Amino acid sequence: MNQRIAAFLSIFSTLALPAYGGLVIVDTEPGSFIDISDSGTPMGLGDEGVAQALPDFPLSQTMFSGGGGIVWVSNNGALGFLVDGSAGAFYLNGEIPSIGLFGGAHGTPQALAVYWDDLDSDTGEVYYATVGEPGERVFIVQWQDRPHYPGDATLDGDEVTFQVQIFEAVGNIKAQFLYQDVDFLDPSLDEGASATVGYQDGEGSGYVQWSFNEPGAVTADMVLTLLEVSQTCEYVGDNDGDCDIDLDDYSDFASCCLGPDAGASPACECLDMNMNGVVDLADFAVFQRDFTGPDETIPGCQP
Repeated sequence: MNQRIAAFLSIFSTLALPAYGGLVIVDTEPGSFIDISDSGTPMGLGDEGVAQALPDFPLSQTMFSGGGGIVWVSNNGALGFLVDGSAGAFYLNGEIPSIGLFGGAHGTPQALAVYWDDLDSDTGEVYYATVGEPGERVFIVQWQDRPHYPGDATLDGDEVTFQVQIFEAVGNIKAQFLYQDVDFLDPSLDEGASATVGYQDGEGSGYVQWSFNEPGAVTADMVLTLLEVSQTCEYVGDNDGDCDIDLDDYSDFASCCLGPDAGASPACECLDMNMNGVVDLADFAVFQRDFTGPDETIPGCQP
């Protein structure tokens, strides 16, 4: 487990979790980059370009229905879900929630910052496509070989390629961000150093940010997953709610740890340490690290 995700999980093990329907972004879920550069519809977006893309399934059955099913795509690495998204994603990225994500006169509308940065259009293209069979279809937008502003017309390795996948099937995985190449050959720009990654719900209060101008936050071949979490416990790991993580909780963990192919039962949700719907050895590593024993209290918890 890398240091960044360890720190992320540590925060969630010592802070109150979101209520049902809360969202997190994790890098622990598998995913596959589906290259649509040969089969997708090219959008022809310019430097600050923005245009509509059309999924082959209604977005009303997903969480991304802020614009009645309309998807706006910005060349600057973001999607907006609103009726009028012509404002696009501003070339200066910001922390989420941000009016710069398709805001214009619309406040902070529902949007995905897949890799929100000042991307140019001298090379590459932005594509969209829907793949798969009805009921299991995936809507994909792919930014292919895009340089950072001011760009250049030579395809010479200082471009990035990434995509977002939105799933027709209703489940706790809402979207995945998949990064093939995030190296501009410039340390001040590479791997998220000048980008924002996250989601805002359009209500102003529901948002989750993976990173903002953080070098190394996003790397090649990384898969980030936007998950809905359903735990009702106050602190992950503290299954009995007594403000510590001790042998009593471990006893519960041992019976709940059924591996990656078995979903976490309601009685085990507080032991799903990485909040991915199962209790397995990945959760045990976090449980072991955050173990307090009976004489130490979880910071901020009131017995």
